[in-house]
Amino acid sequence: MLDRLQHHALSFDEYTELRWHTNHALRLVMRKGALLQNSQSREGGVSARCHRSGAFGFASRPGDTDDAIETALAAARDNAALYERTVGRSSVSLPQTQPGTGVYDYRSRHSPLSPSERTDLLRRLNDVIAQKYPGLLNTDLVLSSLAMEKALVTSEGAATQASFCLASSRAATRTATSNLAAWQKTRSTFKMARSATP
Repeated sequence: MLDRLQHHALSFDEYTELRWHTNHALRLVMRKGALLQNSQSREGGVSARCHRSGAFGFASRPGDTDDAIETALAAARDNAALYERTVGRSSVSLPQTQPGTGVYDYRSRHSPLSPSERTDLLRRLNDVIAQKYPGLLNTDLVLSSLAMEKALVTSEGAATQASFCLASSRAATRTATSNLAAWQKTRSTFKMARSATP
């Protein structure tokens, strides 16, 4: 994606920033061995800021197609131009900084779990809990993951992209005596060995 943003950066005139951001999310919920939720989504978009006469014009658009990028840039320029027409042109400029560059990938080096592997993980955990704590009335297991990717280019030469993943797990149990110790032991057995999403 960074190379696409850099291609659009060739059209920058005055100070401009172009950003891309996307989230990959998944969530699995299991109750007493029955899968209640198994969802996966991808959401993202682009945004642009253009500096004119001491103020920024901003615009954003969903998606990351070339049309969305061009539309966001054009709208940001128009918003900056509107401000400039309203207050008059000024020679105010931004301080110069060293542009940052680089690609940073903080995702796990393990292969991501497949949909069937994620479901099997919860089922195995549910079976272990049921065998170890036979007195439980109910067991809720939740596996969720959020993988984020971001990229930024500026008219000053900044060009950077980062990727990282956050995975979380939760186990909630209920007994006839509300045994907190059982809940704490159960929770400690649920550890993620691999990333749930890319």
